[in-house]
Amino acid sequence: LESMAREHEQEFREALQIRGNWLGSLGRELIQGSGDRRPGLGLFMLHAHVECLAMVEAREARRGRAYGRLVISRTDLLWLHPHPPLSFLRPDLVWIPDTTEDDFGGLYDKHLVFPRSAAEHVISGWKLIATGMAVRILVLLHGEDILWSDVNTERFLASVLTARGMRVGRFPMTAYITCDLGRLVNDVDSDVLPDEARSFTCTDERDWRDPQEHKNV
Repeated sequence: LESMAREHEQEFREALQIRGNWLGSLGRELIQGSGDRRPGLGLFMLHAHVECLAMVEAREARRGRAYGRLVISRTDLLWLHPHPPLSFLRPDLVWIPDTTEDDFGGLYDKHLVFPRSAAEHVISGWKLIATGMAVRILVLLHGEDILWSDVNTERFLASVLTARGMRVGRFPMTAYITCDLGRLVNDVDSDVLPDEARSFTCTDERDWRDPQEHKNV
């Protein structure tokens, strides 16, 4: 990540004007001397999308035809009920689960179903940052005040889809984010300030991060 940030240093410096975990780097300073060390995995997620699309393209080349749709999902989701069949989901929409809790001012970004033809738009965040388009999109949609605001990964996703003219469908979420058994973790609760988050030990009986998400699912 550091080498890619150096390659596009000017664009990354512009993006760093906008606070928030959309550029989460696990506390690493991507631009030396910037002093910018953000929590979260935002940049890792965007870079993973680049690698994912490259693997999809390689597989399509081997099989001789393109996929109709792509699904991107977190591996720590525990599915309590089956995923809606693709036949139930209109093929021209970007489908995003609705937990009634986890949009955080944007759109839930832990699971996406979208047309293959829309992949360059839906999972293009890294490219948008590297070309300077990410900042332009955020300023265009939210005004200059965004330069002094916080942007999370959910808000960035919603902004990209809006700018690209992508239509979104929602379905009730049937999975929740789990924690690692035996680990001490913090609650992720939109009703609680981050500094006031409670810690707990993850067990078989209590394996969810967000109480409201788990309840709604």
